[in-house]
Amino acid sequence: MPTLQILVVAGGGAGGGARTDANEKAGGGGGAGGHIFDAAFSLAAGAHSVTVGAGGGGVSGASGNNGNDSVFSTETSVGGGGGGTNAAVGKNGGSGGGGAEKSDAAGGTGTAGQGNAGAAGNEGGGVAGGGGGSGAAATARPGGAGTSRSISGSAVTYTVGGGGGSAGSGFIGSANTTEGSGGRGRNRDGGSDVAGENGLTGVVIIRYVTADFDPSTSGGVETTDGDDTIHTFTANGTFTLVEAGTTTSTTTTTSTTTSTSTTTTQSTSTTTSTTTTQSTSTSSSTSTSTTTSTTTSTSTTTSQSTSTSTSTTTTLTPVFKPTIHVEETKVFIDVSEVRPVVEVSP
Repeated sequence: MPTLQILVVAGGGAGGGARTDANEKAGGGGGAGGHIFDAAFSLAAGAHSVTVGAGGGGVSGASGNNGNDSVFSTETSVGGGGGGTNAAVGKNGGSGGGGAEKSDAAGGTGTAGQGNAGAAGNEGGGVAGGGGGSGAAATARPGGAGTSRSISGSAVTYTVGGGGGSAGSGFIGSANTTEGSGGRGRNRDGGSDVAGENGLTGVVIIRYVTADFDPSTSGGVETTDGDDTIHTFTANGTFTLVEAGTTTSTTTTTSTTTSTSTTTTQSTSTTTSTTTTQSTSTSSSTSTSTTTSTTTSTSTTTSQSTSTSTSTTTTLTPVFKPTIHVEETKVFIDVSEVRPVVEVSP
């Protein structure tokens, strides 16, 4: 797989503060953060965490704090050492902090391959030591030199050591402005406890030939410089490296089918049957049958059946019966009158 260029810079150390006691002396400068550069770094495809170290903070009347480490893949750059206060030595770090003015306090040591040592203080000369830089150790009050890189697309000098303090108020010289540089040590003001200058935050920069990797490679602030792509991290994040020729396909299919079917069937059937029978025996029979049927698609069936049957039989008997002997009797029955008529012949 093709390689990358990487720059991993840690946070710079803070400068030492100054105190108000009778023996007050100036504070040493902060050491620069560790500086790692690799022009042919191998990295597997995938997501990789990026940690960017913050600069160390100054403390009123005390030595400065170290900067914080920056980490990318297998590389860790060490935060710069804080500058000493009063008679304190400079702290060790990526580059070492400068020693305090008092007692010619020693400067801190740097990390091999990442930075250099800070300078010792010089009480006789009235100055504190400067912090070490990535390009050179400090040898007196000024901070050590940084290192110039063009990985961002233009030349920048990173990780400069912070200058030590001296007599007077405030700080001596101009503040550092580039990533990973150390803060300045405080002058012996004589009024109150005061803090040294804060160190500067680090940075992680990744650069590669654009055609060597897939365009979906991402992370940080992305820029281009000629045929190269550059990813710059000034805060924590993730760098995702995708090999050239990798195809990512995402297919989303959404299908929605709605079917509504309503069928209503209604059938009504009414049948009425009436039968009347009348005979001379005076018998009347009436039969009535009614059936209603309703059917709906809900499978509800209502069936009503009403059957009425009435049967009446009437037998008429003569009002009287003669008890005389007759030779011939003719009986006529008038149905409409329902009365017997008897005719007797001698």
